Amino acid sequence: ASHTSVYDLPPQIIPDEIWYEINDMRVNRPKEFAHTILGQPGDPDAVMFPNIYRYTYEPNGEHEYFDNILRGLDFGFAPDPTAYTDWYYDKTHNDLYALNEGYDYRLSARQIYNMVTTKWHSYGPITCDIDKRIIQELNEAGLYCWEAKKGANSRELGIKWLQECKHIFIDPIRCPNIWREFTSAEYERDKFGNVTTKIPDGNDHTIDSARYATEEYWNNLATFRASKGGPIK
Repeated sequence: ASHTSVYDLPPQIIPDEIWYEINDMRVNRPKEFAHTILGQPGDPDAVMFPNIYRYTYEPNGEHEYFDNILRGLDFGFAPDPTAYTDWYYDKTHNDLYALNEGYDYRLSARQIYNMVTTKWHSYGPITCDIDKRIIQELNEAGLYCWEAKKGANSRELGIKWLQECKHIFIDPIRCPNIWREFTSAEYERDKFGNVTTKIPDGNDHTIDSARYATEEYWNNLATFRASKGGPIK
């Protein structure tokens, strides 16, 4: 059996912006490229976040009207990176926008403070991975950090909430690590190569950070905490 792809068509009939997307997919999402463009066997059921969309962050565009910025911080212990992310959640349309990221290795509390304050959208509370000592040091340095509540199945619940967003908009130039992790995330396979519902561990530092940032929307424990005197949003 044979099949055709866009490469078998006269190139002039494909709009430039489609070629741009195809080439971007080839570079950044090779598995998706092989499946959707080249027609190689693939399993779209393995993709964890089919709701990812590329967009361009415009600091003087709609972003200046974004309020209620959500911030998350995943601490990295060697060899893992520390990942800071901030987001805007449009409740009306159920859309999530990646606004900023900070991503680096072997950082002290002071270096984390510097990275966050260089990268963030605006001052406000940051929901963090659990590490009381680092959180205390960051707060003493001038940040406003609290621990994620986590709880039973928090990883699955947080990822399910992210999957149920209508769109997750990411600017791959501004947030390359968020883009890479979210577009390459796939469910684990069993020993026969079949897709499972198991979420892999690893290559998920910005994903963890996103879960913490959005915790108030999917974790009942977090909602309870916020209603008991958390910061004014």
